[in-house]
Amino acid sequence: MPSEEDSSATAPERRESPQEKSPLKLYHNPISGNSRRIWIALLEKQLPFELVTLNLDGDQLTREFLEISPFNQIPVLVDDGFVVVESLAILDYLETQYPTPALLPKDAKSLGTVRMVELATVNELFPAMNPLVQQMMGFGEADEAKLAQSRQQV
Repeated sequence: MPSEEDSSATAPERRESPQEKSPLKLYHNPISGNSRRIWIALLEKQLPFELVTLNLDGDQLTREFLEISPFNQIPVLVDDGFVVVESLAILDYLETQYPTPALLPKDAKSLGTVRMVELATVNELFPAMNPLVQQMMGFGEADEAKLAQSRQQV
């Protein structure tokens, strides 16, 4: 009797239909704005997906997670074995791989506006909000100088 490996070598290649394809897998934490951005895009595109919630008190440091996210950060999207990290890269991947329904405008000015808002949110707003969110969630000691600076920036 041939082994599973042997039978796959002689059997004709079978292609999965979109319905048979394994669902996308999103590694996330609900408190993460970057993760929520991807979650919303998946819902808007009506794509089947599996949520894998990581507790950020160590789940991101497991060997399994570090194999797909060497920077131990969320979100991470896995699509049929293909791994995408960084929320903006994931959004671009989803828009290209699953173009319908489109989430991005086609005209240059509108797309430029979307990209400006994305980058300002990721590079300016979220880092400024981080100390405030950490304080509200009770993570670590409150540094009043950092909190005041964050309030000013936001």
